[in-house]
Amino acid sequence: MAGPSRSSRDITIRLGRLRSAAPPPTCFDMKQSDIFRENAENCLHLAERAEGQPTYKRYQRMAEAWTALAEEQDWLDGEIPPVAQCVPQKKPTS
Repeated sequence: MAGPSRSSRDITIRLGRLRSAAPPPTCFDMKQSDIFRENAENCLHLAERAEGQPTYKRYQRMAEAWTALAEEQDWLDGEIPPVAQCVPQKKPTS
């Protein structure tokens, strides 16, 4: 039985190099949604220091977008339930 072909060995070696190049995990890893919330907070700080209304509004919109992304990420991670949909009830007929 023949061993792996040269091309598959090359790929394995390259993948090994890529894996070893990755930074080691830290004990301070943050949830993705928390990173998004930090970005939103940074945008609000920038908005406070903005010169002019257009720049202020731009940072405000960016903060709102980061907050929406954080909430969606929490939902994707299963941390918050999906939004309950209202089902109209039938009216009793008399």
